[in-house]
Amino acid sequence: DGEQEEEEDMSEFNFEDDEDVQNGNIDHPIIAGHNAVAIGFKIYVFGGVEEHGNRHHNEMFVFDTLTKQWSILNCTGDIPCAREGHSMILNDDFSKIYICLGGDSSGFFIDVYEFDVATNKFTQFPASIYEKEYCFPSGCWYSAATYYDKKLYFVGGYCYGHARPPVNAIYSYDLEKQKWVKPIEINLKTSEF
Repeated sequence: DGEQEEEEDMSEFNFEDDEDVQNGNIDHPIIAGHNAVAIGFKIYVFGGVEEHGNRHHNEMFVFDTLTKQWSILNCTGDIPCAREGHSMILNDDFSKIYICLGGDSSGFFIDVYEFDVATNKFTQFPASIYEKEYCFPSGCWYSAATYYDKKLYFVGGYCYGHARPPVNAIYSYDLEKQKWVKPIEINLKTSEF
């Protein structure tokens, strides 16, 4: 019965049906394959692809949960190309967002971008530098990712399409050295996930 109570307490927030949500001047497309992080009362959403894969996006949308309004940030710097299936990671003091990897209809990306939340500026980090050969993901998307001790960690995901098995390693990008470091093999069979 406790499980039933939890289900009754859960609710869905539907932007289209909520009369309080204001779109402002934003023509927000229905997208998939995007990613998001929350900082305070704002949700930052980057990338994604429209229905049927017609168009990939590289805008930084922000949803203000207090005013219930969408906006598009006017970003500067090295703006990442349009993509889906990328990782979006917050640093420990919430001042930087990292956008990495992913792909589009032409292929996969091996890139790392830093977004400064205070200035709305993107900076691209060198992504082809590595400690030893083959220690960076060879084009990867839909990885789980996190930030720890000035490094980005990527777990799993797919390389070269869904026809190949998931990545069986944890990859790491050192933000201070600005290079990929040796992966950690996790040696799990796909059926164990």
